[in-house]
Amino acid sequence: FCKGSLRSRLRAMARVATRALVGAALFGCSSAFVQHSAVHPTVPSLRSTDASVRLNALPSEDVTPAAEQTEGRSWVAPVLGLSAMLGLVFGVLAPQPAKAITAEQFSQLTYAQVRGSGLANRCPTVESQGTEVPVTSSSRMQNFCLEPKSFAIEFETEPGKKEFVTTKLTTRQTYTLAFIEGALKPNPITFTEQDGMDFAATTVKMPDGEYVPFLFSCKQLIAKGDGSSFKPGFTWGGEFNVPSYRT
Repeated sequence: FCKGSLRSRLRAMARVATRALVGAALFGCSSAFVQHSAVHPTVPSLRSTDASVRLNALPSEDVTPAAEQTEGRSWVAPVLGLSAMLGLVFGVLAPQPAKAITAEQFSQLTYAQVRGSGLANRCPTVESQGTEVPVTSSSRMQNFCLEPKSFAIEFETEPGKKEFVTTKLTTRQTYTLAFIEGALKPNPITFTEQDGMDFAATTVKMPDGEYVPFLFSCKQLIAKGDGSSFKPGFTWGGEFNVPSYRT
């Protein structure tokens, strides 16, 4: 009876041990399976932190969108980087038009700020105050500036027929006349040019492809206009001297 009872106990213990081993094996397999399915590129660096515990505690459905988002960023980032690089290159290579600027704003800029900006070739805009600017016998024009928007040259469009045509400017950012000054007289308003950057070597291209070099000049200009004050719509004109191209 003792031998039979001992054998039955050993068999029962063996069954319990077998079940325990099977349960441990199943638990190990399930743990290995769960770890394998939840592997994520960002998890290894977070295993020692609280974030890894919270991440592993989340359902697999919450982890999948993060993986998709990472994959999305993996190709979006290079594209955005390339776009930014192309935009920077285009901004550097493409000529940027200089905006209008007043004399007060221009006087506050340094040489480094003006250099390469195109502002040195721009005439400052005039902010109107009042309705007119009276001219007296002691008046003087200073910082007079001429910035042509286009150049028209007489061209033979047909045999025996000539007319002024608009040309293509080939001189870049150096054709403006500036810092011109001279005396003013009223009735009629008369301006006599005396000093300044009053000429600039300029080249334009004709419709037939011919290049025409000339001196854009207002040397010794004597301009006249009716009245004794500058008003909106005021016009004047006069003759000037064009020196030799090789000045």
